[in-house]
Amino acid sequence: MVVVPKSNGDVRICIDFTKLNESVKRENYPLPAVEESLAKLANARMFTKLDANSSFWQTNLAEESRPLTTFITPFETVEGYQGVLCHMDDVLVFGSSQEEHDERLEKILEAIGKAGLTLNEKCEFSKPSVKFLGQIVDASGCRVDPDKVKAIAEMTKPTDISGVRRF
Repeated sequence: MVVVPKSNGDVRICIDFTKLNESVKRENYPLPAVEESLAKLANARMFTKLDANSSFWQTNLAEESRPLTTFITPFETVEGYQGVLCHMDDVLVFGSSQEEHDERLEKILEAIGKAGLTLNEKCEFSKPSVKFLGQIVDASGCRVDPDKVKAIAEMTKPTDISGVRRF
């Protein structure tokens, strides 16, 4: 187990389940291409980004699988729609008007509540522009997030084979 500090001052507990994962039967759920998802935003004017609190801890495992992922810390034992785009843990609710956006958001928030999930403070509600999948999305379309370009432009150039592989 490794404890990693988060940018907001909290900590994230990371556990290496490599050996356990070698025994897991894989189901293939391919992600849609980013371009395919972004194309669905053509007429969108209003956006909400949702971020679940430690969403990977909020997904229920089958009863018989829970003991396999249990771990102990000094503090506790832990067991582990329309107008909505989901890519891994990025969730975007959108609408062509404030009214359409709000109707869709209400349905999603109701479903999240019924599922017993909780959201964190990183959510952005009812915005005319948001960052999503490395893009800035607004009524005029999608464009590359300049922060992403800046990070790449400012990367240290590799000087050896190991550096090239990391790059």
